[in-house]
Amino acid sequence: KGHLKITCWIEGDLRCFSIEDNGCGISDEKLKEIQSKKSNSIGITNVDSRIKLVYGNEYGIEIESVIGEGTRISIVLPLYS
Repeated sequence: KGHLKITCWIEGDLRCFSIEDNGCGISDEKLKEIQSKKSNSIGITNVDSRIKLVYGNEYGIEIESVIGEGTRISIVLPLYS
């Protein structure tokens, strides 16, 4: 029933990764909590902060989600590091 799609591509000077599922989705409130530095769940925030620290603020992790449709996590890194 569940689908997980992982896609990687190069776009100009960027390495792009997308991880998508067709799960139950994440509410806006929970999504803001996950992305907050005050969250108990520090994994995604920690990785995003480290990417930005090493490569700059134009890189990092973005999460999009729609209740009942699924979630997409996008990761953007420089092509050359």
